[in-house]
Amino acid sequence: MTMLRMALAGAIILAAGSAAASEHLVGTWTTATSDSRGARAGESGHGLGSGDTFLGGSEEVWTFTVDGMEGSGFHAEWCSENVCEDAVGVIRADGESILVADEDGIFIGTLGEDTLELCYLEPGAEFRVADCHTLSKE
Repeated sequence: MTMLRMALAGAIILAAGSAAASEHLVGTWTTATSDSRGARAGESGHGLGSGDTFLGGSEEVWTFTVDGMEGSGFHAEWCSENVCEDAVGVIRADGESILVADEDGIFIGTLGEDTLELCYLEPGAEFRVADCHTLSKE
């Protein structure tokens, strides 16, 4: 009986943490300038240059807006200064990890109290990117 009570208590704590994370995620998140980290190859569909580049100290500004949630699932928009892409995502059971898919790639993220780290992966023959951004909620 004690094991059952512990399991139920754990489930309640996870559900409460997930609900709090859900409420916290809704809204607009923006990168700090000079925060991008990673590498790109090819020509970006966001009009951010071409060729093989390393990211670090970039002045690009990105926004991630979560405009609708139900349970742990959400709809969002990922925008550079030039282009926006629709995205869908989910908060994982730990209440901190998130997974997102946009039109041509995936994000793996971590939700903190005041920050959201989003790492983006896009494979392809003409363009490839692996980068991370730390965003703050507006």
